[in-house]
This record gives sequence, structure tokens and C-alpha cells, in this order.
Amino acid sequence: MGEYPEDENRKDWFNLGGFSKIQPYYTRIVEIYAQRDEIKPFIRSYFNVIPSLLNEENLSFWEHFHNMGAWNKTHETGWFLVQTRNMFVVERGKELWLAPFLPSYWMEDGKKVEVSRAPTFFGKVSYSIHSFVGSGYIEAKVDFSGNKALEKLVLRLRHPEGKKLKKVLVNGKEYKEFDSTRECVFLEPKSGKTHIRAYY
Repeated sequence: MGEYPEDENRKDWFNLGGFSKIQPYYTRIVEIYAQRDEIKPFIRSYFNVIPSLLNEENLSFWEHFHNMGAWNKTHETGWFLVQTRNMFVVERGKELWLAPFLPSYWMEDGKKVEVSRAPTFFGKVSYSIHSFVGSGYIEAKVDFSGNKALEKLVLRLRHPEGKKLKKVLVNGKEYKEFDSTRECVFLEPKSGKTHIRAYY
């Protein structure tokens, strides 16, 4: 369509692929990656769209590339916010996932990510993740006040160098409910504060 013919997309699929070229927030590519738990494609597609539509004068979103169509478009802004929320917190059936799609470089030594009182279907949740990978671990604190419908809290902790989880402590005690391949710790959904330390 327009200046993005199929043959050019096929020749340079890596740079031109991964998101739609006409009103990219109309397709649900990023949400599909989220449902499939495909972390890197989610992150790539999420960030590819932003510079293509961002109005640098007021940080709103245009409707199309090249500052075309409607400006400060509520549809584009709304889906940007939905995708951003999915990066930090998302419901999956009776599970609540925390930090499911954070870029791994956000977890370089000394960096910190914090979410405060995020509303979810299961209640409000706050969490912080603080990287001490220079000393071999990442630390997280989760504060959940929710209801009995939730079966699992799933916290994803991505090492910036892709190292695997070796050991997890929850509230100071060794904890076995984790998956090093998926980079996840599976927590019981108790109300109150939980302290997690993941070793690599």
C-alpha cells in the first residue's frame, strides 16, 4: 500500500517488518506476541511504532507516518497505553503477570523498575525490581492487595546477559517454584508484601 510495496518489504523484511506501515496501531501484532509470550518480538514491535508516529512538538501520536492524517489521535494514544501496560502488568486467565515484557537492558546492574498501585482485574499491585547483577542477583518486592479469584502471581526477571536463574529466595527462604527457561517465578497470590531475590 502506498510507498510500502510488498516486494520492498520482502527484500528488507528485518527493517521494514514487525509492524504495519499504515496506521500501525490498527493491527494487533503486539498483542498477539504478548498472547504467545514472545518477548523479543513484542519489544521490537512495540518500540518500532513509536518513532514512526510520534509528534516531536508535543509528544502526541499522528495517525500515519510522515506526520499525516489526524494529529493527537486518541486511537493511537489509547493502544500505545494498552501495549505499555502489557509490558508491565497483564492478566492471563487466573494469573497476573508482572514485568512480562520488560527489555532486558533495563535490568543492567544498578537499574531499577517500579510500578505503583497498578489497577488489575484481581486488585491493585505494586512492585519494584532492582538489579544487582554485578553481585549475581536481582531483587524484587511485590505488594499485592487482591481477591481470591487469582491463582498465581507470575514475576518475570530477565537477566541483561541472558543468564539463567539458579536459585530463588522468597521472604528469605529457598523457593522452588520458578522456571529458568521462561525467566519466571510463580508466587502464591497472598495479600501483602513479598520479597524475592533471584540468583544467576
